[in-house]
Amino acid sequence: LNTIIANIENSFINATNINISALYLWANNTNLTSPLTFSMGNAYLTNVTVMQITSIDATIYRSWWVTVEVTDLAGSALHNATVTVYSTQTEPFKLVASSLTDENGTAVIALLTDTNYLINATYENCTHCIYKYIENNTRITAMLHEVIVKPSSLVITITPIPEVKAGEVFIVTGTINYNIKTISIENVTATITVNGKPYSVDVNPDGTYSKEITAPNKGGTYPVKITVVDYAYNLSAEETAQLIVKGKPAPPPDYTPLIAGTVIAVVIIIIIGVIFFKKREKIKPYLLILKAKIKKEEFIECGECGKKIPGTFKKCPYCGAEFEEELVKCSECSAFIPASADKCPKCGAMFEE
Repeated sequence: LNTIIANIENSFINATNINISALYLWANNTNLTSPLTFSMGNAYLTNVTVMQITSIDATIYRSWWVTVEVTDLAGSALHNATVTVYSTQTEPFKLVASSLTDENGTAVIALLTDTNYLINATYENCTHCIYKYIENNTRITAMLHEVIVKPSSLVITITPIPEVKAGEVFIVTGTINYNIKTISIENVTATITVNGKPYSVDVNPDGTYSKEITAPNKGGTYPVKITVVDYAYNLSAEETAQLIVKGKPAPPPDYTPLIAGTVIAVVIIIIIGVIFFKKREKIKPYLLILKAKIKKEEFIECGECGKKIPGTFKKCPYCGAEFEEELVKCSECSAFIPASADKCPKCGAMFEE
């Protein structure tokens, strides 16, 4: 005997008579009459009067639960897919249950017996059929290969940012995903803006991101906004967090050692250049003489210092004497002297015009 709804009209601590008004009484015994004996805990109540008794033949059935998960080709859950269950014990098959999937793509259905069933999962005119022997707590996955659900939005998170000092470097981290988590993020651009200054952000394939940013130089509360544009599915979204900056500005970097090192390096380079230039001036005559010898030029004797120099030179590389006129050989000492000279500066020979 099972009372589905019972209203107790009178109840007293020492009561022996209780009137119960029952809407339904289920029993297999059709000769059910009043009065009845009810047990409540360890106490047995007698002289119970039931105001109205409706006796019926009934059977209490056990329910066999089946969970159907409906997904698209990528494994994404399909919301509001139709799941129908047919009993295969008769011809034609008899529809015994029907349900829509929830936001997780799941439909939970109670069946009256464990037997073979035909389960159809339908979404956007695409159907997947499964023949299955159903026992209690059976789970079935129906994948609709013709369906690929595209994400409809971006889900952005920003990890709470701890309080920082003015001018201090901090890191902004978080995730960027589609509303369908089984689809990997791709082909997106992300920008973090702090105090009006934008920072480009790289997004990893798993949707995570991380960016080092320098806090403003003035204390206060600043919005940290990340803006994402997705080109794969033409989506965009943004999310905002708060940055609390405390204290005075952080001291600027000390570049004194770097500047001092740079000045010292420049001075050393200048000194090396001067030394090289002076040495080059000293060896310049020898370089010129060597070059003339390689070309097999005719050599003459300088009228000032007596050193052998190429005849094409207008200036002696040894003593610096300049030759403005054409040089000729002295008939006495063979020294090269200006063609207009009346006297050889080498041997003192006199020349007549």
